[in-house]
Amino acid sequence: MKKTTYTIGEESLQEWESKNGSPVYIVLTGNVSADTFTQLAKEFDYTKYQRISFENLVISDNKYDNGATRSFEEELYSYMTENGEKLHVLLKLFLNSHYTKDFVVADNCVFSDDRKTLVHIPEARSVVIPPHVEHIGVGTCCGYDMMSTIKLNQELKSIDKGAFISAGIAQLDMPDSVVELGEDAFLMSDLEKVRLSNSLVSIPNGCFSLCLIEEIYLPSSLKTIGTEALKGLWIDEIDIPEGVERIDYDAFEAMRRVSLPSTLKEIAPDFYYEECIDNPQDVPYITVHPDNKTFVSIDGSLYFRDSGELALDAKYNDSEYFD
Repeated sequence: MKKTTYTIGEESLQEWESKNGSPVYIVLTGNVSADTFTQLAKEFDYTKYQRISFENLVISDNKYDNGATRSFEEELYSYMTENGEKLHVLLKLFLNSHYTKDFVVADNCVFSDDRKTLVHIPEARSVVIPPHVEHIGVGTCCGYDMMSTIKLNQELKSIDKGAFISAGIAQLDMPDSVVELGEDAFLMSDLEKVRLSNSLVSIPNGCFSLCLIEEIYLPSSLKTIGTEALKGLWIDEIDIPEGVERIDYDAFEAMRRVSLPSTLKEIAPDFYYEECIDNPQDVPYITVHPDNKTFVSIDGSLYFRDSGELALDAKYNDSEYFD
């Protein structure tokens, strides 16, 4: 298939397409501003092409009055997490261009050249991930608020950051083939019920933040729970499974009781978000497995076992255990 190069900004895309006989393999190149590339993304009809590539494409950083700079990728990802809106397809390709510069269009979807990474799939009420896909890319279904169900394939290995921000799905049944999730993967989604993969080792930062999850299955394969990872749980109590070793800041919100495992080694002093809706002072009652070698729980407060010092901010601090 013949490659035809379009240098962004030298002429309009429509003029270029007409001059080159409507090519099916477009190679995008140039040194352009963020505004220029964003405008191209608005006009770009990916369905005209069978293959799309980036070659020596440079998009200038945004510069601020205070002298600070931020890359276009950082600006774009920040926009996703703040607004949760759908992205133009070309912007999705750019966000995933650190994996590959070459993309293939098939069945109105866009994949990496090896077809293992799904970069774009049209929004629908019910979305089915194709069987050959191993990875769902950055921002693939961001802003898909009309999507109510998602069927993940059994070969899926990873879901990248921001893949389902503000998605309308209410239930997630994750196959055990999934070994990795990206940050903010399901941020602000409509999830109510979640089953996580039995192969998952970490729930990363912001993964299920700002959701309304009423039921969740946490597998014994888990080792870490990141910052604001489960801040979207809409439940009062939770049992952290055996195997978890670290819990980071603001991992949970509005909990009344948290049960910690014997395997826990590290926990952030503010692992819960204390500004709860009903009562800002209503922090959770903490229990910990008696075989835990690092921590001990006394009357709802968590202490370091060896030193006797308080490990967490809590309202249950009047124990005389170490006196």
